[in-house]
Amino acid sequence: MLHTRLRANLPGTLSTESTTACKFQSQKSILFGCPSVDGILGGEFRCGQVVELCGPPLSGKTQLSMKLIATALQENESCRIFFMDTCGQFNPQRLFDILSAANCTPDEVQRHLGRVDIARVSTCERLLQLLDSCSDWAATHAVAPGSAIVIIDILHSLLAPFVGGKSFSDYRFLNAVGQALGYVSGSLGMTVLVITLSCSSFARSDNLDVELS
Repeated sequence: MLHTRLRANLPGTLSTESTTACKFQSQKSILFGCPSVDGILGGEFRCGQVVELCGPPLSGKTQLSMKLIATALQENESCRIFFMDTCGQFNPQRLFDILSAANCTPDEVQRHLGRVDIARVSTCERLLQLLDSCSDWAATHAVAPGSAIVIIDILHSLLAPFVGGKSFSDYRFLNAVGQALGYVSGSLGMTVLVITLSCSSFARSDNLDVELS
């Protein structure tokens, strides 16, 4: 198991985790489209990994995920995004603006947006159902291994009630979510970005503010 935790001049913590059992894991790096973040990761964020993006509220986590989506869609025409939204924060206009600012033509923007699937998630049970259905989702859209990115924003809102719980069901849910994430990344070869909240914060650089805009 490779586990790397990276901290720098960011409002949160970035960590990457991969498993050697992932038969689809690629040597191709996944880029966020922000030089400051991509420089910190140093190419260690690769296809078939589970990555946690952690930071306090309003620190730019969702915006950073939008930058990742826009970059992935532009670099790989076969890429498809499955965005699992637990807080209703996904705004297509934000992604539209990022793609337009990247000099994509209106036709290109619409084509890219057509490869983003959004699901509203309000319970752990629903999250597990969606993760379990990722294989069918990939088959439906003919997504090749290594070309799918699953984003969960924000996992904390679903798991917080179970963290620290003493009942068997609490442990069962936490374990089930962990196993499901491992299945999606390790067995299906999908890249998974999990966004969570953190009470700690780091000084935010001026460069990052510019790159996220």
